[in-house]
Amino acid sequence: MLPALFHLLVLVHHTYVSYHLLTQIDFTKTDDDYVHNVMKKFKLRYFTSWNFV
Repeated sequence: MLPALFHLLVLVHHTYVSYHLLTQIDFTKTDDDYVHNVMKKFKLRYFTSWNFV
């Protein structure tokens, strides 16, 4: 039970920190389409934790 609670806490904390950090930067204002697309993919991966796999 304790490991499950710890895992949930880590997941919630990761999601909150990710959201807080990524919303501080507005990547839609860049003129470079490549950078914009990379950041969209990065956000998707970060929010879904794919970057840890």
